Amino acid sequence: MPPVSGQRKLAEAVYTSIHDGTYSADQDVASAELQSAALQNLSVILENARADVKNSVSELSRLSASDVDGWITQAKQLREDIARSEKQSEEIVAFAEGGRGLRDNARDASSKYRLLQEEVTFNESLVGVLKEVQTVKQTLDVAKHALQEGHLMEASRLLSNAEKQTQKIRKRSGTRITEVMDKRISTLRASIVQTATTSWTELIKVDASSHRVSIRTQTDSSICPVALEELSQTLIVLNILEKQTSVLCKSIDNTLVKPLLEKTAGTSFHLVGNEQDTIELVRDPNPRANPTKAIFESIEYVQSFCNQRLPKAVLTHFGPEFDAAIVDRLMETTLKAMVPLDVSGLPAFQQTVDQVRSFASSLGGQSRQSRQRLIDWADDASNIWLSKHVEESLNSVRRVLKRGLGRPRQVERVETQVVKHNDEVFAGNGTAEDWNTDWSDEENEPTEQALSKQQPRSPRKNGITSKEDEDVTGWGFEDEDEKLTSPVEDKAISNPDMDVETNDGDAEQDEAWGWGDDDEATNKTQSPRPTQITRLQADDTKPKTPTRNTSSQGREVTLRESYHVSALPDQILEFVVMIVEDADALFRIGPSNPVYPAAKGLYLLPGLLLSIFRAISPTFYGSEISGNMFLYNDCLYLSEKLKSYIEHHQSHGPDSSSLQTLSQSDIPDLEAFGKRAYGKDMESKRTTVIDLLDGTQGFSNCTQEPFASQCDLAVNSVVDYLRQVNNEWSPVLSPSALLQSIGSLLTTVTNKIIIDIEDLGDISEPESQRLVSFCKSITTLEDLFLPQPRDDQPHEEQDIPLTAAYTKTWLKFQYLSNILESSLVDIKYLWTEGELSMEFTVDEVVDLIEALFADSDHRRRAITEIRRSR
Repeated sequence: MPPVSGQRKLAEAVYTSIHDGTYSADQDVASAELQSAALQNLSVILENARADVKNSVSELSRLSASDVDGWITQAKQLREDIARSEKQSEEIVAFAEGGRGLRDNARDASSKYRLLQEEVTFNESLVGVLKEVQTVKQTLDVAKHALQEGHLMEASRLLSNAEKQTQKIRKRSGTRITEVMDKRISTLRASIVQTATTSWTELIKVDASSHRVSIRTQTDSSICPVALEELSQTLIVLNILEKQTSVLCKSIDNTLVKPLLEKTAGTSFHLVGNEQDTIELVRDPNPRANPTKAIFESIEYVQSFCNQRLPKAVLTHFGPEFDAAIVDRLMETTLKAMVPLDVSGLPAFQQTVDQVRSFASSLGGQSRQSRQRLIDWADDASNIWLSKHVEESLNSVRRVLKRGLGRPRQVERVETQVVKHNDEVFAGNGTAEDWNTDWSDEENEPTEQALSKQQPRSPRKNGITSKEDEDVTGWGFEDEDEKLTSPVEDKAISNPDMDVETNDGDAEQDEAWGWGDDDEATNKTQSPRPTQITRLQADDTKPKTPTRNTSSQGREVTLRESYHVSALPDQILEFVVMIVEDADALFRIGPSNPVYPAAKGLYLLPGLLLSIFRAISPTFYGSEISGNMFLYNDCLYLSEKLKSYIEHHQSHGPDSSSLQTLSQSDIPDLEAFGKRAYGKDMESKRTTVIDLLDGTQGFSNCTQEPFASQCDLAVNSVVDYLRQVNNEWSPVLSPSALLQSIGSLLTTVTNKIIIDIEDLGDISEPESQRLVSFCKSITTLEDLFLPQPRDDQPHEEQDIPLTAAYTKTWLKFQYLSNILESSLVDIKYLWTEGELSMEFTVDEVVDLIEALFADSDHRRRAITEIRRSR
């Protein structure tokens, strides 16, 4: 237990920390443990400290007693002041509450004042509106009374004033108050309008059934007598004058003008003024010699009648509208009918133009637009006449084409050319076939053999080589401007089916037909012409070339050939001749006629006819069997006839250069159009043939089913198709054109078969025999190329087919058939001793040998000899 002094120190340290918040620095005291015995000392110390504080407070209270009394007095005074302030606040609140009531009373009084003011204003406005309504009512009553008294003008004026006043009321007071007035105004207006309209119909009577018009200046009615002048002013006030004028204009137009201008066949009218105020249209039993003049005189009479009888106010609206209606009807019907279609009607047409000018000058100043329309028509008379001529001509071509091709007829082409006397065509021991056979075109273009030797085989496309394209160029389908360089003698070559006559001096026929004139002038691309014929004789190794004498002496050879055309070319030619004759007649009349400027345009119309023929003819020809071939024949026939007519016109017409465009442009275009139609049909047939041959699939596996049946079907289909085409074309084309056309298709067939067989890498013996049978099936088509029987030739010579002349690859095709069934020795012989080398290249023969024969010493030696021989 610590000593007593230590406990006291500990108690004092605790008191100091409580009272002052400080701690003792003595370590013993700071680390001492506060025990219960020390609490007694701590309690004593705290009691002593309490007593000291109490004594200090008592002493302080005793010393500051006077100050406390002052504080108490001030507190009481403050309480009294607070009470007084509260009382004043209550009084202020009471006063404020009293002012609010006064303000509410003031607002209420102000609102009542404004309301009374608005009521006074409304009442004043209402009084004003009621006065205005009363005024309107009085005005309407007066207007109604005026109407009952028959004073239309006064009634309409008062009605107009009432409507204006009502409109003002409506703007100020809305629509409710004016609804009743509007009903009264509407009722009164209807009555006035009805009365005015009735008076109008009494003054102006139009009887459409009897074609009579009566215009009076005063009504006879005792109820409402009115003059027309006053009535027109009334209608102006009612704002219906323009409407009534339009109705009157249409009525007079339909009653008088329309029958005058749109008269039916055999009916004629003329105007009669029965009374001073009446005009009537009556039938004319004896039509006048100059009906056009009578029409314009009648129209002027109608205008004069209306101008004299109608008031100026009505004429202001009626005149221009009536003149415009007359001009419209003249333009739409009468003047169109007065335009003649032939030159014989031009004198009368010139009178019509003069009368139109005179009538235009008679129109009033308010009809300036109508007058100008007539003047423009008269100034443009030449173009109007030409336009009608063009329209009628084009419609004629359309009508002709729409009727169809008509009945085909046979025509003959005759061409005369001068050839040398010593040409083989005149050889005594030569037949017509020899003449055509020995003629050669090799001077102008390389032969097929030469082309094949100069270049290797072209790449194949769709089974067709470039030789086929060369075949197309031989038909004259190149550009129209491509010139031919062949001499005139070569044009005399035709096929043996053509009749050949020799004339030493028959130039009249040539001049009449004009054959050859255009050839010398333009040398344009010709129609299909026969190709060179190569004789198939064992002792001939190359074609003969005729011996040509350099002597200028020669003989005329007339070539005749028939073909069929439709009925259209002659009709088109007739149209062209009629147009040119009209143009010639117009050209001869001279500038005195108003339509003389149309002469040059009329000369261009035949070209326009040919243009529309080219444009729409495929539609009508396409529906016919062999329509394209008919179109080809018609175009060439029409071109030849036009050339002959142009030649005649150049020497006999008034203007030798008038048909220059037709000759230089339109006719070549027509020829090219016909050739395009021919080429289009050929291309279509050629495509069909190729599609049929595609069924053979290149003749691969042609001995195995089902490929063998497909090959048989394809080859037989081609043969049947070519025969069908021949049957369709034979009634249309000329013999030479038919042979060339079928020959071209057969060239396509043989060329594709040759290429397909050459492409076969290996051909067995059964396949070779099968291919030979296919070739023989194609060979049966030779009967299509037999010449027509001739009375001056033995029967055996007439049966020689001309297939090789018209089928470029025919000889090659025949040699291919021989190769397929020949031995190596035979093939080598044909190459070295025969003419096989003229049709095949070395590589082609070698490829065929390698495909047909197995590899052996014999095959290698044969190939070596064949290569060495070249």
